Amino acid sequence: MVCERDQEPILQTDLTVNGQKIELNDFVQCFMGRAIIGMLASLRGVGDIQSVSLEISKALDKGPGQE
Repeated sequence: MVCERDQEPILQTDLTVNGQKIELNDFVQCFMGRAIIGMLASLRGVGDIQSVSLEISKALDKGPGQE
């Protein structure tokens, strides 16, 4: 399947940044969803993907010698 601009979304992709929901058009939903699923599907041990929950946050800065 190809992500086309006028196509109905084949994936429901939601994006929240800093607690604010970002509206995505159908093309961007498809593009982002397929990109993430493609990356995850290549990982060993990942089977048939039905849903994904992904949270990304900046790591806390650690000074020299701190772990």
